[in-house]
Amino acid sequence: KSLYSYNLSTKSMQKLADLPGLFINTLVIDDAGKAYLTTSGKGEIYTCNVTDSGSLAGAPVLITHTSEEVITAACLDQNGRLYIGTASSGKVYRLDKGALTLLGDLGQAHITALHYSTYDGRLYVGTAERGIVVSFGDKLDMRSEYETGEHIVTGVAKDKSGNLYITTAGQGKFMRITPRGAVDVVALSEAFYTLFYDKRQDRVYSGDAEGDITRIEVDKLTLQPYFLPVCHTEQEAVLAISADDSGHLFVGTSNIAQVIALSIAPTAKPTYTSTVFDAQKKSNWSR
Repeated sequence: KSLYSYNLSTKSMQKLADLPGLFINTLVIDDAGKAYLTTSGKGEIYTCNVTDSGSLAGAPVLITHTSEEVITAACLDQNGRLYIGTASSGKVYRLDKGALTLLGDLGQAHITALHYSTYDGRLYVGTAERGIVVSFGDKLDMRSEYETGEHIVTGVAKDKSGNLYITTAGQGKFMRITPRGAVDVVALSEAFYTLFYDKRQDRVYSGDAEGDITRIEVDKLTLQPYFLPVCHTEQEAVLAISADDSGHLFVGTSNIAQVIALSIAPTAKPTYTSTVFDAQKKSNWSR
């Protein structure tokens, strides 16, 4: 139930705040640095402002109580509206200007994943019980998207090309569904625990129960998707993935609980060296 920040330069953790409740289940931050946190026990939603240095501009403030005991998923849309999903009741809510509105009761045990796509203006919802994915439009029209056949949907996202990505546990599947409805199971694992869409790079990452981070790529000639191993963390599970604007991935693991920073983008200019011809000096690529 504590909020921390990680400093990439000093590779250090800093405690920012303690909140009441059993756990902080979800944390989402908009582009302006406004953070929303939800807790278990009383289903409370807090907000705070995060500075560029990673500190808080004031203590977290309770903005609303829900009637739900556990909030299991959260996301934001481009207008700053917060969407939350709940455990046990399987309901989806929207928080807009302090008003909490029920969008729908999906008749499933749990809401386990939420993703708002700015490309089509729809909220995508993953569930646990039958492992279905549905979406809501701004007019609250609900549409069935896909039934995975697995028990738990752990992540859902949509890219610029309209492909829908889903991860599951039960059996772990990392799949892509094209706009035409073609389904590709790109990777299998014991379980995939998280799905992260990097909107800056238009890339999709997932973490699994074997401590691996995987990315989906598409062959430019055949247009077939394939999985690209990104990193093996040496831990039992990857539970959370995020990114910054500088080409770094941040990964949270369990057993042992660690925060790992990975450089995805090149961090230096490419050079060619040869001990025979260049004596370890920079070489021109062409003349």
